[in-house]
Amino acid sequence: GRDALYYAQQKNLGDIIAFLQSKR
Repeated sequence: GRDALYYAQQKNLGDIIAFLQSKR
């Protein structure tokens, strides 16, 4: 439900941040 979607969004956000930091 909504909780699963929220968790997925948070996980994706974390992956994006880690990706950007690794490029720096």
